[in-house]
Amino acid sequence: MDVRFGNLTTQSGQKVKFEDFDKDGDGKITEQEYNAALQEFGLDSVELSNVDKNNDKTVTNDEFQLWEQKIKMEELLQPYLKKVTTDFTGANSSYASQMTTALRELIDKYAEEHISNGQDVSTLAEKFESDIAKRYETLKNEILSKSPSTIKSKVVDSLLEEEVAKSRTTVGGGLDADEVAIFTKNLGSALEAEANKFIKEYKGDNLEKDLKAHLEVFLVESDAAAMNEAVTKYQSSLNGFGAYIDETELDQIKSSAIEMMSKAISEGLTVTLGGFNYTSVSALETKVKSYKDADTLKSDVQAFIDSLNKKNVVEIARDAAISKAEENEYNEFIAIKGSEYQVDASEIDYSKIDGYYENKEYKIKGKKSQGTLREKLEMQLRETIETTIKKQMRAQINAMLMEKGISTDKIDQIFENVFNQSMTQTFEMEGIIKTQNKTFFRRGHARCDIKTVVDTFIQTFNTNMSKTMDEMNASKTDMDTQDLDYTQAGRRANGSPIIDPDTGVNLTEAYADDKVLTVKGKGSDYYKSLAEQMIEGMRAQMLRKAETMCKANGVEFDAAIFNTKFNNAKMTAVNAAVTGKGGKASATWAEGAGAAAGAGAGVGTAAVIGGLTTTTTVVTETGISILTVPTKLALMSGPIGWAVGGVLVAGAVALMLLGGNKSSCSLDTGTLLDTFTDTFKEDYSAWVEKEKAEKK
Repeated sequence: MDVRFGNLTTQSGQKVKFEDFDKDGDGKITEQEYNAALQEFGLDSVELSNVDKNNDKTVTNDEFQLWEQKIKMEELLQPYLKKVTTDFTGANSSYASQMTTALRELIDKYAEEHISNGQDVSTLAEKFESDIAKRYETLKNEILSKSPSTIKSKVVDSLLEEEVAKSRTTVGGGLDADEVAIFTKNLGSALEAEANKFIKEYKGDNLEKDLKAHLEVFLVESDAAAMNEAVTKYQSSLNGFGAYIDETELDQIKSSAIEMMSKAISEGLTVTLGGFNYTSVSALETKVKSYKDADTLKSDVQAFIDSLNKKNVVEIARDAAISKAEENEYNEFIAIKGSEYQVDASEIDYSKIDGYYENKEYKIKGKKSQGTLREKLEMQLRETIETTIKKQMRAQINAMLMEKGISTDKIDQIFENVFNQSMTQTFEMEGIIKTQNKTFFRRGHARCDIKTVVDTFIQTFNTNMSKTMDEMNASKTDMDTQDLDYTQAGRRANGSPIIDPDTGVNLTEAYADDKVLTVKGKGSDYYKSLAEQMIEGMRAQMLRKAETMCKANGVEFDAAIFNTKFNNAKMTAVNAAVTGKGGKASATWAEGAGAAAGAGAGVGTAAVIGGLTTTTTVVTETGISILTVPTKLALMSGPIGWAVGGVLVAGAVALMLLGGNKSSCSLDTGTLLDTFTDTFKEDYSAWVEKEKAEKK
């Protein structure tokens, strides 16, 4: 142990006192007595000057007592001397010896402070023991404050703090807590690396000022901007060459290219040339000199120039933070099992559903057809479910996601799609709504048990939601279509809804309501252009899906392939969803009437009876108020009257069936969009898999 003050304890454990040194008892220790005692008791050899503070060649009792305290202080200092080796490493290791010297000098300095403050010498070591930790840190900070490492940390931390504060309030939306953490790490690493590079080459005398100025430029300057002068010089060198480049000119181009890209490497950039990455000038030179064709070299160098990032380091770190945070949240999102999205039916308040707890029967009666009555009741039930339990169901799912720290907007569209899908499936179930058609003697009706309907819907929703989320989260590399917003299929490019001019249906709601549009007399392909327009409304979403899938699979997105697959799927969907029949007949009322009259009075009677029971249909098809026919027939009597009536009615029916433009067209919006989605996904996924396999 390297000591300055030695010790006053012999090997046998004897504590040597002042009196043991002062042999003649005159109250002071002479130099001869001092040296003799050190030798006699086998003590460490300590220079008298370390003990004789007034340099009079003698040691007084006070000086001896101070010596004893310093010996104790030196023992207390030993752990801190060892601590220097761990606190001063790497770039700061050169400051270790300076710290060690400062610690040894601290003993004398501390003693002088203690004595000058009039404190008792006997308490010196005790006070030192309580202060040594604080004094150590103070000394360390003072010494390291002058080191490049400390200056670097100070400058980097200051700039990073400013940029992080800006990131929270950036125009267009500040970063959230998770994004800020990633942003801080990314930008901090970039600043640290750039500062290390600067310090390594620094020759100035004001490191803190110069480093800060350099990093301030680094923060706002993009790779492209940093390379602008070198790139301009390279491109200017090309202007002097003609279309044909001979061997001598090729060498000049190579030299210019090497000069420009060497600048990039000195800026810390990786040069990608001909599909390979280069971080050393020597390797880059070898690559450039291997080119035999000037056009190929120019093309590859231009590709590198075009690849230079035009965003500065702050923007890059911000984008990376957002992307990484989204990836982290997505990974947490897809880890949630589909069953966790099922709602707890027992937690839903059904009190606002009239008759739910009493299992009340909902019933509608009327002279309408059973299909019309069923549709009317279904609309009533849909509205009831929408207004009473939909928000409660979503609230349960939101609570589950929020508890896991997942943004609830991730399932906005999925929830809507599954909710609408489950609604449609529920009402398509056999027996969920019971109907009876009207007869001659009684009105028709549609009825259901409200509790059965609601319970069935919730059960269907839970099944669909669980299945949908499990399918969606099964893979990161497939194309998820469960969250498509099908209302976009019913909007124009400016966002306004498309209204079917014939039916007045708002097409933003068509898919959710599983609408089938039908028109007559306007051609068998009337809805084709409308169907194509609806699918075009899905283009933007499918484009994002395609790009995301390519990125996840490491496949380069190809716009031409996307357009081909999209258009093929559109054509397939339109052909599947638009159906119709066409053609015109030349039959006249007289021809129809003659055909019917030929059957005699019996047929006429049957026709009248048929007319009475199909009045609505005849009116709809022909536009003729056939209600006037039985009125006039009532004025006639006997078989002749009935026969005439039969001729008239049969003529009307014949005109309806044979005369005029009999074309019709239908558009099944559900079939249209489902076919398009399935076809595009299957076709595009096959292409991605093929590309991925070929890349491997």
